[in-house]
Amino acid sequence: MNNGRWIKLYEKIWENPHICKDADHIAIWIYLLTKATHQDYNSIFASEEITLKSGQLITGRKIIAKTLKINESKVQRVLSYFQKNKIIEQQTTHTNRLISIVKWSLYQQSEQQVNNKRTTGEHIQEHKNNRNNNIKEKIYKKEKYFDNEELNNLFIEYLDLRKSMKMINTDRAIKILINKLTPHNIETQSLMLEKAIEKSWKSLYEVTPVKPKQEKRYL
Repeated sequence: MNNGRWIKLYEKIWENPHICKDADHIAIWIYLLTKATHQDYNSIFASEEITLKSGQLITGRKIIAKTLKINESKVQRVLSYFQKNKIIEQQTTHTNRLISIVKWSLYQQSEQQVNNKRTTGEHIQEHKNNRNNNIKEKIYKKEKYFDNEELNNLFIEYLDLRKSMKMINTDRAIKILINKLTPHNIETQSLMLEKAIEKSWKSLYEVTPVKPKQEKRYL
């Protein structure tokens, strides 16, 4: 008999546009909820012993991709997106990552419990936080490095990844990255960014597009 853990799934997640962006975002979110620890225990991360707190887990994009049958680069983009929108916090190494679910206690309570605990002051603070987040999001969306919207969004995701790896995206650093992309066409630029995200590279490198094999014709 399987005595696996169970979680409470707070119905208001369906009102969260970041979690419900698409099916892959929802699947990865539920994966994080089910794999996060419910009580403190000691573990090893980055070759050091740490105490995992409730709402934390040690995982990696490869295992998530394999479990959910989602492309690794998509898993990386979703995790970076969650981090950007303050849904999770993460620390990465070459082999795995430590993920903390920001509002773990909220997601593991019933709606009635949440409503009972929320005071008028908390409502006001939440309103202020939402307003600040909306302002930041609007400012963030104004950042335009490339005319192609998809390429521009991919570049911003890569900058987020660099930031999560403690790299500073100075104006000079961004200019150097753009200069590495500029000589190439949009397809190659996208491949370079996707590869850098997938491999968690701190810089960009040329990637040769894979040409489809041509069928041999016999006369």
